[in-house]
Amino acid sequence: MGIPATNTNQAQMNVSPATALGMQDIYTISETKQLPLGTFVRLADGRGFVYGKAGATALAAGKLTQSAAPTQEDQAVTVTAAVGAMQLSVTTDSETTTLNQYAGGFVYVNDDTGESQMYTIRGNAAATTTGPVILYLYEKVRTAITAGSGTVSIVKHPCDGLIVSPTTLTASVCGVPNVAVTAAYYAWFQVLGVCPVLTDGTIVVGEWVRSEERRVGKECRSRW
Repeated sequence: MGIPATNTNQAQMNVSPATALGMQDIYTISETKQLPLGTFVRLADGRGFVYGKAGATALAAGKLTQSAAPTQEDQAVTVTAAVGAMQLSVTTDSETTTLNQYAGGFVYVNDDTGESQMYTIRGNAAATTTGPVILYLYEKVRTAITAGSGTVSIVKHPCDGLIVSPTTLTASVCGVPNVAVTAAYYAWFQVLGVCPVLTDGTIVVGEWVRSEERRVGKECRSRW
Protein backbone atom coordinates (compact mmCIF):
# COMPACT_ATOMS: atom_id res chain seq x y z
CA MET A 1 0.00 0.00 0.00
CA GLY A 2 1.37 3.42 -0.93
CA ILE A 3 1.54 6.62 1.10
CA PRO A 4 -1.82 8.49 1.10
CA ALA A 5 -1.99 11.05 -1.67
CA THR A 6 -4.82 13.11 -0.14
CA ASN A 7 -6.54 13.67 3.19
CA THR A 8 -9.89 12.38 1.92
CA ASN A 9 -11.42 8.93 2.26
CA GLN A 10 -11.43 8.35 -1.47
CA ALA A 11 -9.78 5.29 -3.03
CA GLN A 12 -7.02 7.58 -4.23
CA MET A 13 -5.54 7.37 -0.71
CA ASN A 14 -4.42 3.80 -1.39
CA VAL A 15 -1.95 4.68 -4.15
CA SER A 16 1.40 6.37 -3.89
CA PRO A 17 1.67 10.12 -4.71
CA ALA A 18 3.68 9.31 -7.84
CA THR A 19 0.81 7.21 -9.20
CA ALA A 20 -1.72 9.87 -8.25
CA LEU A 21 0.28 12.35 -10.32
CA GLY A 22 0.30 10.01 -13.31
CA MET A 23 3.95 9.01 -12.83
CA GLN A 24 5.70 5.67 -12.36
CA ASP A 25 5.02 4.38 -8.85
CA ILE A 26 7.95 4.68 -6.41
CA TYR A 27 7.84 0.92 -5.80
CA THR A 28 7.70 -0.05 -9.49
CA ILE A 29 10.52 -0.58 -11.98
CA SER A 30 10.21 -0.05 -15.72
CA GLU A 31 12.06 -1.32 -18.77
CA THR A 32 11.27 1.94 -20.55
CA LYS A 33 11.92 5.47 -19.33
CA GLN A 34 8.76 7.11 -18.01
CA LEU A 35 10.26 10.40 -16.76
CA PRO A 36 13.38 12.51 -17.31
CA LEU A 37 16.39 11.23 -15.38
CA GLY A 38 16.87 13.17 -12.17
CA THR A 39 13.16 13.95 -11.69
CA PHE A 40 12.67 14.62 -7.98
CA VAL A 41 9.60 13.75 -5.90
CA ARG A 42 9.17 14.62 -2.23
CA LEU A 43 6.43 12.92 -0.22
CA ALA A 44 4.44 14.45 2.62
CA ASP A 45 6.23 12.12 5.06
CA GLY A 46 9.57 13.80 4.26
CA ARG A 47 11.00 11.14 1.98
CA GLY A 48 12.52 12.26 -1.30
CA PHE A 49 13.25 10.22 -4.44
CA VAL A 50 15.07 10.79 -7.72
CA TYR A 51 14.35 8.93 -10.95
CA GLY A 52 17.28 6.93 -12.28
CA LYS A 53 18.44 3.96 -14.31
CA ALA A 54 20.37 0.93 -13.11
CA GLY A 55 23.62 0.05 -14.83
CA ALA A 56 24.55 -3.29 -16.40
CA THR A 57 24.16 -5.12 -13.06
CA ALA A 58 20.92 -5.57 -11.11
CA LEU A 59 20.56 -3.62 -7.85
CA ALA A 60 19.31 -5.07 -4.57
CA ALA A 61 16.85 -3.16 -2.41
CA GLY A 62 18.49 -1.19 0.37
CA LYS A 63 21.97 -1.00 -1.16
CA LEU A 64 23.55 2.43 -1.53
CA THR A 65 24.29 3.34 -5.15
CA GLN A 66 26.73 5.65 -6.87
CA SER A 67 26.82 7.27 -10.28
CA ALA A 68 28.65 5.60 -13.15
CA ALA A 69 32.38 6.25 -13.01
CA PRO A 70 33.48 8.81 -15.64
CA THR A 71 35.60 7.33 -18.43
CA GLN A 72 35.96 10.13 -20.97
CA GLU A 73 37.94 12.91 -19.34
CA ASP A 74 40.08 15.59 -20.97
CA GLN A 75 39.33 14.50 -24.54
CA ALA A 76 40.49 16.40 -27.62
CA VAL A 77 38.09 18.39 -29.75
CA THR A 78 38.69 17.30 -33.37
CA VAL A 79 36.66 19.97 -35.21
CA THR A 80 36.55 23.61 -34.13
CA ALA A 81 33.14 24.41 -32.66
CA ALA A 82 32.19 27.96 -33.54
CA VAL A 83 29.93 30.14 -31.44
CA GLY A 84 26.36 29.04 -32.09
CA ALA A 85 27.28 25.45 -33.00
CA MET A 86 25.10 22.76 -31.47
CA GLN A 87 27.44 19.80 -31.76
CA LEU A 88 30.97 18.78 -30.80
CA SER A 89 33.35 16.26 -32.36
CA VAL A 90 35.41 14.62 -29.61
CA THR A 91 37.93 11.76 -29.30
CA THR A 92 37.26 8.89 -26.87
CA ASP A 93 39.41 6.54 -24.78
CA SER A 94 39.29 2.78 -25.45
CA GLU A 95 35.52 2.54 -25.38
CA THR A 96 33.04 1.88 -28.13
CA THR A 97 30.35 4.55 -27.96
CA THR A 98 26.80 3.42 -28.59
CA LEU A 99 24.04 5.56 -30.06
CA ASN A 100 22.78 8.12 -27.50
CA GLN A 101 24.90 6.60 -24.73
CA TYR A 102 25.43 10.06 -23.24
CA ALA A 103 21.95 11.48 -23.89
CA GLY A 104 20.93 13.60 -20.91
CA GLY A 105 24.52 13.85 -19.73
CA PHE A 106 26.96 16.74 -19.84
CA VAL A 107 30.13 17.87 -21.57
CA TYR A 108 32.33 20.59 -20.08
CA VAL A 109 35.39 22.42 -21.39
CA ASN A 110 38.71 21.68 -19.66
CA ASP A 111 41.08 23.83 -21.68
CA ASP A 112 41.10 26.57 -24.34
CA THR A 113 38.65 29.46 -24.55
CA GLY A 114 35.35 28.62 -22.93
CA GLU A 115 37.09 26.77 -20.12
CA SER A 116 34.64 25.68 -17.35
CA GLN A 117 31.56 26.10 -19.57
CA MET A 118 29.20 23.11 -19.64
CA TYR A 119 26.57 21.90 -22.10
CA THR A 120 23.75 19.36 -21.85
CA ILE A 121 23.96 16.47 -24.30
CA ARG A 122 20.82 15.84 -26.37
CA GLY A 123 22.26 12.70 -27.97
CA ASN A 124 25.33 11.27 -29.67
CA ALA A 125 26.30 9.25 -32.71
CA ALA A 126 27.86 5.80 -32.39
CA ALA A 127 31.66 5.66 -32.61
CA THR A 128 34.63 3.29 -32.48
CA THR A 129 36.94 2.93 -29.48
CA THR A 130 38.91 6.06 -30.30
CA GLY A 131 36.15 8.12 -31.88
CA PRO A 132 35.67 10.78 -32.77
CA VAL A 133 32.14 10.82 -31.43
CA ILE A 134 29.67 13.52 -32.38
CA LEU A 135 27.81 15.01 -29.42
CA TYR A 136 24.53 16.84 -30.16
CA LEU A 137 23.79 19.62 -27.68
CA TYR A 138 20.67 21.24 -26.31
CA GLU A 139 22.42 24.62 -26.05
CA LYS A 140 24.45 26.61 -28.53
CA VAL A 141 28.21 26.84 -27.98
CA ARG A 142 28.79 30.13 -26.15
CA THR A 143 32.55 30.42 -26.71
CA ALA A 144 34.40 28.85 -29.65
CA ILE A 145 36.34 25.67 -28.84
CA THR A 146 39.41 25.22 -31.05
CA ALA A 147 40.37 21.87 -32.54
CA GLY A 148 43.83 20.76 -31.45
CA SER A 149 43.95 22.89 -28.31
CA GLY A 150 40.47 22.54 -26.81
CA THR A 151 39.73 19.58 -24.56
CA VAL A 152 36.48 18.52 -22.94
CA SER A 153 35.19 15.88 -20.52
CA ILE A 154 32.02 13.84 -21.07
CA VAL A 155 29.93 12.63 -18.14
CA LYS A 156 26.69 10.67 -18.10
CA HIS A 157 23.73 12.03 -16.18
CA PRO A 158 24.44 11.28 -12.48
CA CYS A 159 21.28 9.12 -12.36
CA ASP A 160 22.15 7.09 -15.47
CA GLY A 161 23.87 3.71 -15.10
CA LEU A 162 23.81 3.48 -11.29
CA ILE A 163 25.91 0.80 -9.59
CA VAL A 164 26.23 -0.47 -6.02
CA SER A 165 28.55 1.90 -4.19
CA PRO A 166 31.97 0.16 -3.96
CA THR A 167 34.29 0.19 -0.94
CA THR A 168 36.31 2.93 -2.66
CA LEU A 169 34.01 5.36 -4.43
CA THR A 170 34.67 6.09 -8.11
CA ALA A 171 31.89 8.71 -8.37
CA SER A 172 29.48 10.47 -6.02
CA VAL A 173 26.77 8.56 -4.16
CA CYS A 174 23.26 8.81 -5.59
CA GLY A 175 20.52 7.09 -3.59
CA VAL A 176 18.98 3.86 -2.31
CA PRO A 177 16.42 1.73 -4.18
CA ASN A 178 13.51 0.59 -2.01
CA VAL A 179 12.92 -2.40 -4.33
CA ALA A 180 15.14 -4.72 -6.36
CA VAL A 181 15.96 -3.15 -9.73
CA THR A 182 16.66 -5.24 -12.84
CA ALA A 183 19.80 -4.31 -14.80
CA ALA A 184 19.20 -1.36 -17.15
CA TYR A 185 15.70 -0.74 -15.72
CA TYR A 186 14.35 2.59 -14.46
CA ALA A 187 13.31 3.15 -10.86
CA TRP A 188 13.09 5.63 -7.99
CA PHE A 189 16.07 6.03 -5.66
CA GLN A 190 15.60 7.49 -2.19
CA VAL A 191 17.78 10.47 -1.26
CA LEU A 192 15.93 12.04 1.68
CA GLY A 193 14.04 10.92 4.77
CA VAL A 194 13.80 7.70 6.73
CA CYS A 195 15.25 4.85 4.67
CA PRO A 196 16.42 1.28 5.39
CA VAL A 197 20.00 0.90 4.12
CA LEU A 198 22.14 -2.25 4.17
CA THR A 199 25.60 -2.05 5.72
CA ASP A 200 28.76 -4.15 5.85
CA GLY A 201 29.79 -2.76 9.24
CA THR A 202 28.41 -1.99 12.67
CA ILE A 203 26.18 1.07 13.03
CA VAL A 204 26.50 3.04 16.28
CA VAL A 205 23.53 5.05 17.53
CA GLY A 206 24.18 8.77 17.27
CA GLU A 207 27.11 8.46 14.86
CA TRP A 208 27.14 9.52 11.21
CA VAL A 209 26.86 6.80 8.59
CA ARG A 210 29.70 7.36 6.15
CA SER A 211 30.84 6.14 2.76
CA GLU A 212 34.57 6.54 2.22
CA GLU A 213 34.71 9.20 4.93
CA ARG A 214 31.95 11.22 3.30
CA ARG A 215 28.58 11.79 4.93
CA VAL A 216 26.05 9.98 2.83
CA GLY A 217 23.17 12.16 3.97
CA LYS A 218 25.11 15.31 3.19
CA GLU A 219 26.13 13.96 -0.23
CA CYS A 220 22.51 13.33 -1.18
CA ARG A 221 21.20 16.62 0.20
CA SER A 222 23.91 18.63 -1.52
CA ARG A 223 22.87 17.22 -4.91
CA TRP A 224 19.10 17.09 -4.58
